[in-house]
Amino acid sequence: MTASAGPLPAHRFAKPSRLVLIVYWVCLFIGTHTPRDSGVDLTVTDKILHFGAYLGLAFLLALAWSLRRPLAARSYAIMVILLAAYGALDELLQIPVNRTCDPLDWLADVCGVAVGLALFLPLGRWLDVAQQRPPVGKAGIDP
Repeated sequence: MTASAGPLPAHRFAKPSRLVLIVYWVCLFIGTHTPRDSGVDLTVTDKILHFGAYLGLAFLLALAWSLRRPLAARSYAIMVILLAAYGALDELLQIPVNRTCDPLDWLADVCGVAVGLALFLPLGRWLDVAQQRPPVGKAGIDP
């Protein structure tokens, strides 16, 4: 006897995905607010680290969000604004711990957010199909 394939039970993954997001975000905050050893020069890789960290943050946020409700263009816009604002705040809050507040770091953060969300798009569409959600606008996002 075979069981019929039903919708993906997203509720089973919603809480673990939120937990991973929270742990990642807290670790990111701690990592960016711990005074760095001045003997280590990260000028070349610093922007790559920012880019990668925010790519991961955006991807995890989109995953946690999509397991609760379908993602529309508005959802993506909210995530970009939220994470860009957090990135700016994160840079400003580094000043009290003797780290530099660099607008280019923030730009790398925002670029990472954009790429992270772009990489998530196919997975988000697949999750909508797997959960048998009606499409939201053309190609799974609002027009």
